[in-house]
Amino acid sequence: MILRPRKMRFLFRHACSVLILEFAISSLALSAQHPALPLKVSGNGRYLVDQNEQAVFLQGDTPWSLISGLTKDEAARYLKDRREKRFNALIVNLIEHKYRGPVNREGKPPFTTMGDFATPNEKYFAHADWVLRRAADEGIVVLLAPMYLGYKGTDEGWHQEVRLNGEAKCRDYGRYLGRRYKDYTNIIWLMGGDRNPDNVRDEVDGLAAGIREFSPSHLFTAHTVSESTPAEQYSLSQWLDLNTTYTYMIVHRKLLANYHYRPVRPNILIESTYEGEHNASPLQIRRQAYWAPPCRCDGAVLREPPDLGILPRMGKGARQPRGPRYGKAR
Repeated sequence: MILRPRKMRFLFRHACSVLILEFAISSLALSAQHPALPLKVSGNGRYLVDQNEQAVFLQGDTPWSLISGLTKDEAARYLKDRREKRFNALIVNLIEHKYRGPVNREGKPPFTTMGDFATPNEKYFAHADWVLRRAADEGIVVLLAPMYLGYKGTDEGWHQEVRLNGEAKCRDYGRYLGRRYKDYTNIIWLMGGDRNPDNVRDEVDGLAAGIREFSPSHLFTAHTVSESTPAEQYSLSQWLDLNTTYTYMIVHRKLLANYHYRPVRPNILIESTYEGEHNASPLQIRRQAYWAPPCRCDGAVLREPPDLGILPRMGKGARQPRGPRYGKAR
């Protein structure tokens, strides 16, 4: 049988797609492992490894309001559920400004004087301690946002309070967090939050410097606006260890572009199209995650809008994540 050029191109593309899918699935299988924490950057600067020098792929979920929005019992149920579904990383706000915050479910605000970073509330942070330790017990890494800035033009984040507090108070708040969490092996600090630093660059850098002063072994990354990257926005900052990709465009193109940034850093697909938004199909959600390993990415985060809540996904008849580990919604 003689294959025509058009047929040959089709078969070639099909074969390539199968190989890419097999590679992605085998790479994502790393997320089923429980890495020896804390994580660190490999010797060549390209990827994440655990304390046994084993490569680690972060498969993440985004319960931003896990600390402020749930009781201890609810948080324990959620973390157990994520572990059983083979997630090994979460994005979480340490202090929440709008969604399920700023007061936690125990009625405790993060600051005794609201918005004053010099007045951390011990009772609020004791609850945060418990949640973070429970995540560690489940083998889950937490990308922890200490001061989520929030999307420009909204009241979602702490941007205004950051400006009012200034660099010195932000640095002292960082020192408080650094001292408190220096022995937690499952934390990666996530600076920014849906916003570029712009007019609070000094405050963000001060916060990171304060944390690192007491927690020198913790890794740092950032969450910027879409189509931007920490490597661009924090190119002069000394604390940046990991790059992240946040895009609604063609995912693999942005991942590969970020891979070629210098100096080299591990890169995580931290955000792309949400489930349930922008007419996203299950195929698109899977495609975004599956592209991450072939593009030499070190993690992929499955996303849902913060106002959908957390626990409803675990209840009877609830929506379940439709990411690459599941095949079909269960």
